[in-house]
Amino acid sequence: MLLETLDVLHNDVVIYSENKFDFKENFKIIFKRADVKRPQKIDYFEVCKFFRDPTPKNIVVYRLLTSNSEIDAYSTKFGYFIMSEKKLELVYFDPIFALKDLSHLKVNLDSADFRFKVQQVGYTATGAKNNECVYSEVYSFDLRAIEAQNQNDKVFASAIFALDESFIDDDGYSAKTESLDNIAEVQDPGSILPNLSKAEISAAENKHPDVNRSKIEKLKESFASNWESNFKAFSAFKDASTDASSEGGAKGTFSDFLHKEKQMKEEAIKGIFENKDDINFQDRDSVVLRFKE
Repeated sequence: MLLETLDVLHNDVVIYSENKFDFKENFKIIFKRADVKRPQKIDYFEVCKFFRDPTPKNIVVYRLLTSNSEIDAYSTKFGYFIMSEKKLELVYFDPIFALKDLSHLKVNLDSADFRFKVQQVGYTATGAKNNECVYSEVYSFDLRAIEAQNQNDKVFASAIFALDESFIDDDGYSAKTESLDNIAEVQDPGSILPNLSKAEISAAENKHPDVNRSKIEKLKESFASNWESNFKAFSAFKDASTDASSEGGAKGTFSDFLHKEKQMKEEAIKGIFENKDDINFQDRDSVVLRFKE
């Protein structure tokens, strides 16, 4: 997952995740106007506040498609609903969250016919509704098995601050990782597989006016009852505690970095984006995945 706020002129931030199934240690935030830019821990529930906030932003998340066309999206435990093109869409902050969610989405994992895709999806904020951010999809592509297993969106943050001498990455923490090496690719999906589809969301706004809030509260209850965020990152962001007039923190975006370095490679542009016409993933193959026996 990557989230970058765009020119709010107060406390622009970059948030990234590292594909670790850890709700307290997986996510990091960097304040772009800080005199010294250093990644700080931010928990899952703080990250959700940034996704909902109507501040202009670009995000990179992940989407699950499966060969089961009757999955109820509202049975998710680890997914997050964003408002996209006037409807809700179920996304995940990392591939591992999508895979861990399969047991909660009422999918028969023992079925030899079960197939799935994990897609990386880029969205940009286009407005707000009921004080919640509305997103528009910019691109999507299927992850290969090795990508789903090893995806680490820290590389995008490193690219954003590659030319910034005030950026210090002294993160020595390594969260315990869980193996995802039981994923294999289907070699000839076109001839043997049905169409893969997203979890079904019907009449979402009428039936579930605030589905995220209810789901997040249930998720908190599944952890320790006294869960507390160690760092109130969203409050710090909204309070704009960093002086917007300070020249100490350069406010360059990933797009600026790409322009300066003239790197228009696929690996560089699949994170933060500015011009939809510059993004072309048509040459990537469609990849269907399965669990190894």
